Amino acid sequence: MNIYGKNGTKIAIVLAALLAAGLILGSCANALGPENTPVLESATQFPAQGMGRLQISLELPSDTDLPSRTIFPENQFTRYELSFAETGGPGAYTHGDEELTSARASVDLPPGTWTITVKAYAGAERDILSGTGTATNVVVSAGSAASAPITLGRYTESAVSGKLSWNITLPSGGTYADNTLTALAKDGNNLTAGLFADPINLSDQSSLLDLDGKEIAPGEYLVKLSIKSAAGPVATWLESVHIYPGQTTHISPIFSAEAFSVQVPVYGVVTSTGSLSFTSKTVEAFSEADYTARNFNAPLDVSVVDAQGYVLFIPATVPKVYLRLTALVDSKIIYKVYPDALLVGAAAGPRNKPLPAAAYGITTNTPENGTITAPSAAFEGEPVAVTVEPDPNYLLQGGSLTYNSTAFTDTFTMPGEAITITATFLSSSGMAASVNGAAYDTLSKAFDAVNRAETGSLLAGTQSKPVVITLLKNADIGAAANCITLDTGRYVQLISNNSSGLTIKLTTNDVGSIFTVATGAGLTLGDGINPLTLDGGAASTPICTNTDALVTVTGSLTIKAGAIVQNNRNTTATTSAYGGGVRVNGTGTMLLEGTIKQNSSDSGGGIYLDAGSALTIQGSAQVFSNNEVYLAATSAKISMGDSLTQAAVAVIKPAVYADWETTPLITGDVNLFADHYTQFTVSPEPSHNWKISPNATPVGALMDAQFIVTYNTRLIGYYKTLATALSGITAAGSAGSINEPIIITMYTNTSLASDGDAMTISGDSFIQLIPGNQDGVTISRAYSSSTKPVFTVAAGSRLTLGVDGGTIPLIIDGTSKTTTAALIGVVGTLIMNGGTIRGNTGSTTANGGGVYMTNGTFTMNGGTISGNRFNNGGGVYMTSGTFTMNGGTITDNSSNSKGGGVYVAGGIFTMTGGIISGNRSSSDGGGVYVDGGTFTMGVGGETITGNTAYKGGGGVYVTGDKTFTMNGGTITVNNGSDGGGVYASTDFAMNGGIITANDGVSGGGVYTSKSFTLNTGAITGNNGFDGAGVYVNAGDFNIKGGTINRNRADNNGGGVYMSGGNSEMRLGEIRDNTCNNDGGGVFISYGARFSMVTGTFNRNRAGNDGGGVYVAGVFAWDVGQGSGTIAADQIAGRFGKVMYKTQYGTAKYSQVLDIPLEGINTPDKYRDFVLPPV
Repeated sequence: MNIYGKNGTKIAIVLAALLAAGLILGSCANALGPENTPVLESATQFPAQGMGRLQISLELPSDTDLPSRTIFPENQFTRYELSFAETGGPGAYTHGDEELTSARASVDLPPGTWTITVKAYAGAERDILSGTGTATNVVVSAGSAASAPITLGRYTESAVSGKLSWNITLPSGGTYADNTLTALAKDGNNLTAGLFADPINLSDQSSLLDLDGKEIAPGEYLVKLSIKSAAGPVATWLESVHIYPGQTTHISPIFSAEAFSVQVPVYGVVTSTGSLSFTSKTVEAFSEADYTARNFNAPLDVSVVDAQGYVLFIPATVPKVYLRLTALVDSKIIYKVYPDALLVGAAAGPRNKPLPAAAYGITTNTPENGTITAPSAAFEGEPVAVTVEPDPNYLLQGGSLTYNSTAFTDTFTMPGEAITITATFLSSSGMAASVNGAAYDTLSKAFDAVNRAETGSLLAGTQSKPVVITLLKNADIGAAANCITLDTGRYVQLISNNSSGLTIKLTTNDVGSIFTVATGAGLTLGDGINPLTLDGGAASTPICTNTDALVTVTGSLTIKAGAIVQNNRNTTATTSAYGGGVRVNGTGTMLLEGTIKQNSSDSGGGIYLDAGSALTIQGSAQVFSNNEVYLAATSAKISMGDSLTQAAVAVIKPAVYADWETTPLITGDVNLFADHYTQFTVSPEPSHNWKISPNATPVGALMDAQFIVTYNTRLIGYYKTLATALSGITAAGSAGSINEPIIITMYTNTSLASDGDAMTISGDSFIQLIPGNQDGVTISRAYSSSTKPVFTVAAGSRLTLGVDGGTIPLIIDGTSKTTTAALIGVVGTLIMNGGTIRGNTGSTTANGGGVYMTNGTFTMNGGTISGNRFNNGGGVYMTSGTFTMNGGTITDNSSNSKGGGVYVAGGIFTMTGGIISGNRSSSDGGGVYVDGGTFTMGVGGETITGNTAYKGGGGVYVTGDKTFTMNGGTITVNNGSDGGGVYASTDFAMNGGIITANDGVSGGGVYTSKSFTLNTGAITGNNGFDGAGVYVNAGDFNIKGGTINRNRADNNGGGVYMSGGNSEMRLGEIRDNTCNNDGGGVFISYGARFSMVTGTFNRNRAGNDGGGVYVAGVFAWDVGQGSGTIAADQIAGRFGKVMYKTQYGTAKYSQVLDIPLEGINTPDKYRDFVLPPV
């Protein structure tokens, strides 16, 4: 719309529905003419240039302005007229007829002082003036917005009636008579006669419902309904109603059977002695002292006139009532309560209760730079609440808010006189803190104002609603006098008004606590939004030291998220002053959501909790790891109040650790505890590993956790012994899996005292043992005559020792006690990544000192099996299953019989890495003894070295009907009578690797009596009496490749000694071998046969005869098929490639291949040496 003010200035209105959707703005004649007819315009974001914006809202009278239980018309207005009149302007302007869709009008007006008038219409034709409202002295300023709420009161001059309708509900089954409905009009303090011609008789049941209603003149009425039952008792119902012209007000009284009980009259006289008069007064009865509850059905209140009586009828079932006087002063309600309970009840009889009351006026001055809001009157003795609102950038001066020169904060008790309220507002610049809008130049003065406030007042605060002190700038505390004590009954929240944070800091040594919170007081630091820091100055230059915690609490302390307590160095060595960040005394409590860091004290660098105190931690709370929380006694409690977001929340240090083994160190909801207890740690104590345990009794108590059980990174529990840790796997909800075993981390040694302490890894369990102590851990069997292994790995289960690449010792020790059981018995799976299995001494008949396998799988990736001595298999004994050695060492074990290192009685032994060294056997197989199983050396860096057998196979002894396959690796520096390196009376295939530097009488490198095939690899540098490289006792020796070289025999056969059997050479090389007697390369005994198809003999030497080959049996060289070479080999004193003896014992020497030799067959196709025995 367009409205024109003084000098033709255009007024813009933006209307968007008043009170309800769909209301219409009606039209009215415009006295200024058609050219100025208002037109509704669209809203703009900002007022037009040079204009101000006025926001108008329309409403009915609020509950605070009227007696309680007041009923208004249900239907509302149908049309509005809105007028604007500017003081000194040409006149009022009424807007046009437009439809509206929201509850407010935004109006752009020229700057000035305006009066806004609203007329509200009702009726189907929208022509009945029903309500009016006015807002006066509304100031509009250019470029700014103002508001004008307008209350729509009833239009009392209308000749058009309104209506009162009703629907009355009575108890079923009763009979009622003499029922009347009366409407009493309120006129000032007087109640006139009812405006109905006569009271309406409702005795006819059908008259209990009248939705059409009865016409009644506009006004405010007290409607009284009396219902009399046939039994005699009368029930009453009273209600204040408003009748608006053209509208219907509906009442719905509901009576219960209890309403017709015997009633007790309470009566008296209201006497006003104050200086004010009232437009109305009402006496009300309540069943409770809070003046809100009534446990009886009828609304018991009655309007009264000064010095006249009142009568209330109270059901006899009500034992007591509390009375309140309600008065209306300048359209505002004030109350006078009478707190003494008035006993009524059936036996009490009528009760006389005089109600004296004195009310006085309240005025306020008009201060600069702020406003004061207070009621216009109050009854003597009643509380008066006052609010002050400073202008922007101003604050109320602390102590300047007074009534009749008496200072108060926000409330006071009305005296017996009229009062004037004054206040002073100052610029916020330079102020240190504010309380409820009041400014103080130091923080301590702001707290002093709180301490001076009346207990329970708004300024004193309450536990649920503390008073807020706002820190306006950084504060330095340079003397003990500036420190702050919060007195009993005071509750304060200290916040920062700076989004970047503010700091309260000590600037002088030995000042003491910045805050001391007394018993029954509460301090909250921060608001969770703006940072707030308490700083002890220990990080300053020069460093500040102190004599107490930054906060000492005997009441309650809350540290919100974003609040920090830091840098306090408490040097006092007195128990009563311990605590770096916070000290909580006695029964004090603390809630931590913020941060405590970089503080120090002899005890409780972060927080010191005295006996009986309590700390609750939640949210983003964190006490940094160098600031422990100290518990002085088990009566000091820590609990979790809510979820915790920091990965490391706090380190806790008890005064006496063992005292907490039967008391929870942390309490709280069981689910919270389960989710967050690992975010707490316990300060270390020498020789202990204290943990907060989920499986202790009770839960949350401390446990000296020498064994920690985890599954899939989740903690299962803490345990004192290894046996109980193994039993605790049932708590995991799973016994582990191949990829995710149950892990037991060990921090202390375990000693088994009897077979009853032996441990079994039960079926379908996957367990991994890891040492946690940097010095290592030992599991020892400290008794003799054991019949059970330390660990038995059952079928379907798995035990893993150590971690890949681990360096911390994990030792399973037999302590050299005589026993019949291995240290570990394997039926399931054993994986050895590290550690040591040692010191087991067996009886003369026991087998398997370190590991005894009867089935299953043993994988050795690392670690050591050493120092064990048993009958067979000092290190490992296996009857079946699979043993794979990928790494580690089997060393310094011994056997009374066979297999000093490993005895394979059955199953499969594969060696792809690791070392078998220094083992000894009193019989055969110093390193490995294979009887009934198979042994394969892979292509890794595995080594069998330095082992000794007093009979055969210093390195490896293989017998039975199985095989030994050597694909790689090294067998070196072993010693045995027959076969210093290898003794094979079964199939032996060498596909790679080296057999070197071994010593033996018969066969320094290899002794074979069944089948030995050399495909690749080298037999080199071995020593022996006969056959330094290979001694063939019987069977077949096939050379298909590889090298036999640099071997040395003290007697015959530097490279190979053929005692019997057959040998065929198709590839390979026999070179640089030596012997002191005959056959530097090969010695062929009587009855043995050596066939050469291809291959090379080169630089072999003999001290006597046959530098290349000494033939006493058969040497066959297939010249036609092969391409073998016997180069110039040297013999002692003579030269020849082959030396042989005839059947007559005559020695013959061959220098070149084409010289005919005696006994050669016709060389059409072959040139063979067929030498019969001498």
